[in-house]
Amino acid sequence: MPPFSYAKALLQHLGITVEDIPTSDAEQKQEADFLVSFGDVRVLIEEKTKEDDSTYLAERAEELECGEIHAVTLPISRDETLSGLIRNASRQLRSSSNKPHNFRLMWFTAAGVHAEGKYEQFMATLYGRANLLEMNAAHYRPC
Repeated sequence: MPPFSYAKALLQHLGITVEDIPTSDAEQKQEADFLVSFGDVRVLIEEKTKEDDSTYLAERAEELECGEIHAVTLPISRDETLSGLIRNASRQLRSSSNKPHNFRLMWFTAAGVHAEGKYEQFMATLYGRANLLEMNAAHYRPC
């Protein structure tokens, strides 16, 4: 059974036609996940999803059930795992370029208790974004 696709579920909910692209076993090449169509526009989409690790979630739940405080830090900086994920998505989209399309899109889904932090890590990895602290200011500015 293929993993749940947040992108596919949302697009279908919006009434957009979603066509799965099967992996070509004969050529052993990875393809984009699906091709969507709305009007005359066709878009190749490769979805990458980052969810919380089940072991981490079990440890977190155990701590919280015991009444303990659960603390975690998530560095908002370039992440090599995400960098590899982006490279693979790019490769898969290029691999599917023989299918008629107007655009290619990498869809990143961050899910779980650290979804916002994962999204920020993704943006830092993809765009080199960093947060700058201003002197005499109580906030930071994304750069």
